[in-house]
Amino acid sequence: MVMVTTITGTTITAIGTDESVDARQLCAISGALVGIVAFAGIALALPPSAPPSTFPSEAQAQQHCPSETVVWLYVPSGVYHYKGERWYGRTNNGAFACRGEADRAGDRASRNGQ
Repeated sequence: MVMVTTITGTTITAIGTDESVDARQLCAISGALVGIVAFAGIALALPPSAPPSTFPSEAQAQQHCPSETVVWLYVPSGVYHYKGERWYGRTNNGAFACRGEADRAGDRASRNGQ
C-alpha cells in the first residue's frame, strides 16, 4: 500500500505500510528529516581539519602527487603561489604542496598573481 499525504504543499509518501499515519506523525517525520539535512549542511560547512602535506623541495611534492600541480604554500596565511609567480619558493614559513590537498584544507591561490 502506498499512502500519499499533502500537508501545506509538501507531499510525504509512506511505502509498504498498512497502518494509517496521521498528519502529526508525518509532520514529526518530516521535521526530523529537515533537522538531519540541516545538520549535514552545518557539518559540511565546518573548516577542514587536515592540513596539506608539505615538502622542502618541489621534486618531493611532485613525487607525492604526480598528476597534480605543485604550489608554494605560505603556511601562516594559507595562500599559495604557482610556479612563475613572484613569491613561488621565496617566502619564509613556506613549503611546496599539492594544489588539490591545499584546496581541500581551505587554502587558496594568491589573489594578485604574485
